[in-house]
Amino acid sequence: MNWSDIFIYDTTWLFAGELVVRVVIMFTLITLLLRFTGERADYGWAKAFNNPLNR
Repeated sequence: MNWSDIFIYDTTWLFAGELVVRVVIMFTLITLLLRFTGERADYGWAKAFNNPLNR
């Protein structure tokens, strides 16, 4: 079996386009959700390990 048989096989362009749109929408929503609900990653990392640079 080759890679095109595994990943593409009989996929239509309409389905592939819909898949790309869904992935972009979900990535955007998850990124925004994490951005608005969480702390900054570098600050949370320093606080979690009691980094002396955090003081």
